[in-house]
Amino acid sequence: MPATVRSLELYREKKRTRKGSGGGDEIVGEAIEKGLYDRTLAELDARFSDPQDEKEHRARALLSTWMETGLRVSELLRLRLAGEDQDCKAWRAEDGALVCRMKSKGAKRRHTVTITPDAEKHVRAYHNFSGIDGPHFFWSLPLKNKAGKRSRITRQGLWAVLKEWGVQTIEGRTLHPHAFRHAVGRLVAREHDLREAQKLLGHTSFATTARYYSTPNLAASKLQWREYIKPEGKDQ
Repeated sequence: MPATVRSLELYREKKRTRKGSGGGDEIVGEAIEKGLYDRTLAELDARFSDPQDEKEHRARALLSTWMETGLRVSELLRLRLAGEDQDCKAWRAEDGALVCRMKSKGAKRRHTVTITPDAEKHVRAYHNFSGIDGPHFFWSLPLKNKAGKRSRITRQGLWAVLKEWGVQTIEGRTLHPHAFRHAVGRLVAREHDLREAQKLLGHTSFATTARYYSTPNLAASKLQWREYIKPEGKDQ
């Protein structure tokens, strides 16, 4: 086996090695260090808790939606408040909750997610403040050279928004869209279990969830992420 391949295998095996000794040992998942510290999430939540302009309203809506759904960026950009198109269909469940069913990774299957009342409230507040009348959740800022017209935010636009937040992931990278999905997986696996993380993240295989989030019956509509983060003291 070439040295480089063997090094990679050893690296991967080390990540799965049990830490500590005796009962209660935990296996370290590959994505644990790719999310965000609890204190970072608490700081972002506090920073955008009282938005004063469109950027801050959008930031609060983004943070709430991402942390309460754990969606991939492609899925997040497809979310709608009503109606349907080829990528997403939105409707009201019997209990009044907003439900979205959309194309998932690779467009090979559909993924259904419940939007929490908290997230929907922030999205609607963002739309009302900004004068947005389109059905999709997130939009660009008005274009000054096009009479104030705006369009749905793109992947590139979202990366630029997150870069402005000036935050780093646990592994020291500039904040990126998938860091929120990793943060949600980390929190749910820690506070509940891997099966709940699998359901929330929409993984077809439990092995995928275990591979990424191994450490320590939650529906998406019951994820109270603010109760899980621990801004004081040592992060887990």
